[in-house]
Amino acid sequence: MWLADVPRVSSYHTNIALYAKHFGYPILSPVIWNLQQYLHNQCTVIMCPSLSTSKTLMDHQFPEDKIRIWHRGVDTKLFSPEKRRKELREAWMGSADKVVLLYVGRVSWEKNLKALSQAYINLHGRMEDIHLVITGDGPARTELEAIFVNEKVRVTFTGYLEGNVTRRSC
Repeated sequence: MWLADVPRVSSYHTNIALYAKHFGYPILSPVIWNLQQYLHNQCTVIMCPSLSTSKTLMDHQFPEDKIRIWHRGVDTKLFSPEKRRKELREAWMGSADKVVLLYVGRVSWEKNLKALSQAYINLHGRMEDIHLVITGDGPARTELEAIFVNEKVRVTFTGYLEGNVTRRSC
């Protein structure tokens, strides 16, 4: 093949094999791992976002010497305490003094949002000075909102946000 000498780099971010299990197709999980391992092994370097992901890859026989961590940080200028808005916090919580627990990401059950919702419901029953804000959107949003309504627990859903949205910063 004419590309045989061209170095290739892959990026592993999504545990599709775990999603297969989560969505009721556990029989596909080993097949997916085998296919991913084959494809990624064709590369000189396999990039992944965290130590836990690299461990998962090594646990599935990806070559340790090819795995590199590709750190993805938070822009501390864009997401800064200086952008905190007292008015927004009061609108969300009735008080600017509560602690905000923030989830940012796809609102989908494979993100373990059932554990998050149960933990927050349990905390909320014991601590009145906290408030959960969920930023993002996805297929579980309506059901997740219903869980909090049924439990009579107030949560702020901001929906999907993009760019510099200082008017919505917490």
